[in-house]
Amino acid sequence: GFNLVLKACATSPPSDGSNPFGVAVKIFHQMRDSDDPKVKPDHASYSYMFIICNKHLPDNHTQRLQIFKKLFRECCEDGMISSFVVDAMRNSMPRDLFDKLFKLKENATVDDLVLNDLPAEWRRNVPDRL
Repeated sequence: GFNLVLKACATSPPSDGSNPFGVAVKIFHQMRDSDDPKVKPDHASYSYMFIICNKHLPDNHTQRLQIFKKLFRECCEDGMISSFVVDAMRNSMPRDLFDKLFKLKENATVDDLVLNDLPAEWRRNVPDRL
């Protein structure tokens, strides 16, 4: 259900006249506010949201970096940091913000980031294979 809508927003062209960002934010808030554990955002939901923000918010959008930070914080709180989320973040946000969020050392590369080195609570709700 909901992840299919997010995926559609993530793959929709930036200027097709629709409002994929607005639709995605509305759906994502419904998911976060739900009491049904089957509806809550999973790691794919967060991956799609990073992609949607990157694709549908202009680089000069005043809230762009704040939205990335908020998504990251919520993803960590929900224990949904997976390799998919890390890839989506790496491909969506400025490198300096990515490095700061993951506390990468100055000369470290993205390849140096190992999921198992991240706090376990950030990954606690992701299936082991991801």
